[in-house]
Amino acid sequence: MPISYKLAFDIGHSSIGWAVLTSDGKLGTNPEILGCGSVIFPKDDCLASQRRDHRRTRRNIRSTRQRISRMRKLLLHLEVLSEVELDAVGHSAPHYLAAQALFSESPTLDWTKLWHVLRWYAHNRGYDGNSRWSRQDDDSDDTVKEKAALDLMSKHGIDTKTGSMAETICAELGINPLDKKISSAKPYKTLNAAFPRAIVRSEVLRILMKHLGHLPKLDQNFIDTLIAPNSGNDKQAWATIPVPSIKLPRRYFGGLLFGQLIPRFDNRIIASCPISGQKVPNKASRDYLEFRWAMLLANIRVNGTSLSAEQRRAIDAIMRKSGRLTPTELRKAVEDISGSKDNNIAASFEIHPDSKDALELDPALAYADSAATNKRNSLYPFWQHLPR
Repeated sequence: MPISYKLAFDIGHSSIGWAVLTSDGKLGTNPEILGCGSVIFPKDDCLASQRRDHRRTRRNIRSTRQRISRMRKLLLHLEVLSEVELDAVGHSAPHYLAAQALFSESPTLDWTKLWHVLRWYAHNRGYDGNSRWSRQDDDSDDTVKEKAALDLMSKHGIDTKTGSMAETICAELGINPLDKKISSAKPYKTLNAAFPRAIVRSEVLRILMKHLGHLPKLDQNFIDTLIAPNSGNDKQAWATIPVPSIKLPRRYFGGLLFGQLIPRFDNRIIASCPISGQKVPNKASRDYLEFRWAMLLANIRVNGTSLSAEQRRAIDAIMRKSGRLTPTELRKAVEDISGSKDNNIAASFEIHPDSKDALELDPALAYADSAATNKRNSLYPFWQHLPR
């Protein structure tokens, strides 16, 4: 029978993985990998990368509009401003209003000015490095902008812990928040700076706290509805003041100004199991780890066939003893138990750098085993003295 060749591609937004395989066509035999690799595209040479940037811009614009719309509904629900006042043209220098509110000893904002300030912060709420979902180090332009913002604060002698975005912008534009002059010939949008979100959130909190009790209906509930943190019991902070016209999904964490939707990979895309009808377990739960390990065992092939039930039980016992296996340890176990070196372990777990992460069944037991045997583990010197 003639040998057939197959090409396999893994197409990503900035790279293409490829492999050339051959098979003799016999049923039950594994293909042979003749070669594999990847082609990495430069950042600015990939059309998919450009489309991703455009899509990101559209989503940012849409999110900002939605954020402002929700805050508008909140103020309308509280009846502190009318629709005409809410739809009026904003202040020409909201950064000046914000900085003035921060520097003044007494409250300086009424509800109209505070609305202009909040609307400005909705457009400029700071950069958090996608902290709720980022899986890798971020080397994007945003980190460059964040560094530029911190450099601006240092340039004007502003403390990064107690300073603010508003006063930094005013300092760069040559505006004194306590004077009446609000115009400047410098456009601050050309500064290419993105301030850390922690700094921005802190200054918004200071502005709101300074006007606590000064403006009617500006109380702690209002502050929590806007800027409660994205953690713990505050994940429904946006609903602290119930507004009938505001409905957000359960995966929205935090307040109306600084909250955000958590990507679906944090709570599983499929809501219910198609077999049992019950809710699919979280990816970090024991049920999911058990399921993943069972599927990995079922996909192991030796001499082109699946492992027997007895062989799977033997390998499962090795895994449960340590809680985690390396690809090499799994391959050695399969070879020892099956008596054959013709298996698909290398192709399944040693080609892709992240595939080995799936070989973990019990994270706690795996860490304990590492602490007891791995001298590079920080707990190794102490683990030997702990009671068993």
